[in-house]
Amino acid sequence: YEGPATLVSVLRRCRGLLCLSLELGSLNDEVCCFIGNNKKLQQLNLCMASGLSAEGLKAILDGCRKLEQLNLSWTELSRPAVTQLCRFLPETIQSLNLAGMKGAGLEKQDARALSRCAPRLRELDISDASNLCRDALDFLLGSGRLSVLHASR
Repeated sequence: YEGPATLVSVLRRCRGLLCLSLELGSLNDEVCCFIGNNKKLQQLNLCMASGLSAEGLKAILDGCRKLEQLNLSWTELSRPAVTQLCRFLPETIQSLNLAGMKGAGLEKQDARALSRCAPRLRELDISDASNLCRDALDFLLGSGRLSVLHASR
């Protein structure tokens, strides 16, 4: 497809999606708002998507409160986006993929916020997350809730 405009024209018609995959998609805040209109969305794959801002991510997280699986691998999240993610992730989330998180990284305060807002989180992928703070990992593992951890490379 030809960028965010095409996604907007498709997603503006979709309000009852349960699963959505936009791998390698070109996003903007408007696209994210339309994703957020899918209140029943349970699975969202944004692997390698570009253009995901903190505001766009917040629109998704505010709207999609039934998310169980979220793949944000290789999306180059900014520090504000990581903060939004960890503070506003729905409590229904069970699986979170943050593989390839290179820039902003996950810090201890992020891990604390994530642990509070996502008590059902059981599966975490932090493979190739080179900027992961050791204190954050210790905190997440210390919660005893994770049953699956991917931490390759």
